[in-house]
Amino acid sequence: MLYRNIRICISLWSWMATMSMAGEVSYTSFLPGNAIIIGGILETDDGEYLSMSGASTSASWHGINKNVLVDNFIHLKYTHAANVHYTADWSIEVACNVERWNEHGVLQPLETCTLKIDYKIAAGTKYTDISTYRNLSPGGHKVRVTVTNITFTGLTAMPADVLLENFIRVERRMVMNPSAFITINHQGGGVLGCASSTDNVEIFWNYLFGAEEYDLEWLFRSEYDVLSPIDFTKASR
Repeated sequence: MLYRNIRICISLWSWMATMSMAGEVSYTSFLPGNAIIIGGILETDDGEYLSMSGASTSASWHGINKNVLVDNFIHLKYTHAANVHYTADWSIEVACNVERWNEHGVLQPLETCTLKIDYKIAAGTKYTDISTYRNLSPGGHKVRVTVTNITFTGLTAMPADVLLENFIRVERRMVMNPSAFITINHQGGGVLGCASSTDNVEIFWNYLFGAEEYDLEWLFRSEYDVLSPIDFTKASR
């Protein structure tokens, strides 16, 4: 059959797995040795906390984002950074209150923890240079740690190379609206056709939030088929 006119019918599909991966992010803050005192406060916020919990922004934020997992870790660390030579064993015990706010800005039940590190001078003797507390219930997107007590054994002051760290780890995904409509555009106005100089058709569309990939299908029809139903089972990709 000799075609006097060719029409190109195009279908565009966006693909996602209900929620597309935004990734894992972490936030941390710390107090160095001389700042670790009774009454000392260490606060860490998820970078999206204000948006996800704000009265005017919460609904829109949760419409396109989902927090899949959030963990909180409190670390007491001896980093050895000061290279101090000790002549006697020592230990440090730090007690803390842990306050956590969830993704809606609601304060969760108070948790308490006690972290203990120690150092042994005898060669080959094991010692604990990091102590970790992990949240017992679902984690918070805002975490405030308050030091309530410090106990030294073999020391009279906090070493400069001891750190108290407040760490938040979040796995977040973007939510895609599967019923969202995508408008397909092409270069130039009027009837879709090829550029005479390149024999190419330039097609484009706006980004659909949360989409991981797109599937573009096209189908050639002659003007004699214009009244026939479009059958994309015969389409190309």
